[in-house]
Amino acid sequence: MASIQVRAKGCYLIQFYDRDNKRRGVSVSKTTIKAARTIAGHIEHLNASAKSGTAVPDATSAWVKSLGTAMTRKLVAVGLIASRRVYKLEEFLDEYFKSRTDWEDRTRRKNESSKNYLVKFFGKEKMLAAISPGDADDFHRHIAHKVKGIKSLATIDKHITCARLYFNAALRKRLIDENPFANVKTIANVGEVAYLTAEDSQKVLEACPSLQWRLIFAFARWGGLRIPSELNGLTWDDILWDQNKILIRSPKTKRFQGKAERHIPIFAELRPLLLEAQEQAPDGAKYVITANRKGKTLNDAYLRKRMGIIIGRSGVLPWPKLFQSLRSTRQTELESQYRTHIVCAWLGNSPKIAHKHYLKVRQEDFDVASGEAEAAPAAAGSDGAAEKLMPYLMLQVAELLEISEQGDLGGMSEREVRQRLTSICSDIAENKVAEAGIEPARRLPSTGF
Repeated sequence: MASIQVRAKGCYLIQFYDRDNKRRGVSVSKTTIKAARTIAGHIEHLNASAKSGTAVPDATSAWVKSLGTAMTRKLVAVGLIASRRVYKLEEFLDEYFKSRTDWEDRTRRKNESSKNYLVKFFGKEKMLAAISPGDADDFHRHIAHKVKGIKSLATIDKHITCARLYFNAALRKRLIDENPFANVKTIANVGEVAYLTAEDSQKVLEACPSLQWRLIFAFARWGGLRIPSELNGLTWDDILWDQNKILIRSPKTKRFQGKAERHIPIFAELRPLLLEAQEQAPDGAKYVITANRKGKTLNDAYLRKRMGIIIGRSGVLPWPKLFQSLRSTRQTELESQYRTHIVCAWLGNSPKIAHKHYLKVRQEDFDVASGEAEAAPAAAGSDGAAEKLMPYLMLQVAELLEISEQGDLGGMSEREVRQRLTSICSDIAENKVAEAGIEPARRLPSTGF
């Protein structure tokens, strides 16, 4: 059992024998005898767990997390807890933000607001490890209901997501035992992306007051660019007319190997606007988009505000996630004409992200499926008849393999088997489909194909 010695008024020495049977002592000061007894009880639990190798009681574990730097160092010195640096919340966040040299200025500014809300709610002296899942729930309710100026569910989710990111970094550094924000729920699909039809897109384009605004809208709607980050640095040197390509630099993905740049086609919707803009550009012009620039970058807030006014004048109803919805619309369109890996290479995302956040089911998909409209012709390199014939091909191959393994070629020579398989592959490659449609896959007779 841990014993308590009174050293002076408000000063105590808590002694115990460790697992090596050595006497150890932890001094506490400026406290009451009642508090000293409570501390002694926790020290006894820690010592018993160290001797037996059993888990520390939850109450004692929570007490350790709430300790300040001085007391933590004392417990580390006598071997009751493992050595690790103890941070206050603000101290850790400051250090973490300094370490994130990969953040762009815009990202840093957005994350700063979440950091400030955390520090203001918990206080500058709050120990990082002392924040519990219950405290995280309290913060969520505070952000959602008590902070003036925060009305959007998406904004609330953003602050919770940022907090989860910060505490996950602390968890990976083994500064805390769990992420208190891990199970704080955010609202899924808040402001889900919308699909903008070709007709509505044309209305918005015609409502743009100048060529510069038409270019901004066109790059978002038909170029699929992230606005404003990927439009910021677009120069005339990036327009590769002879290759029918545009070089796009992506600040968001540049930290990933091979993802700093990508090429998109000079889409048919972009070409006439770019040609007109090139004719009007003064000699020596560097940037394609010269309007609405704030220093070296486009003014994001003004872009969104002004585009909202343009949409209102066009007569088209506003849609959620202004620029992301335009990017989503373009990806959905292109997916109906080109293979997924081609579209993702152009838009700079992955198939997983595209299917989760971008691709939409359109009204024309229902019309085609019901026979009320004809499907758009597939472009070169797109998923067409070959993909539909694949089950048939695979069944034929499976039959060949089964026959070969049994050593019975069904009355055919090996040469005939090879010729038949080559013929099937050729038909698939050339998209040769009978006018009557694709015949359902069926098992082959034992005599062959």
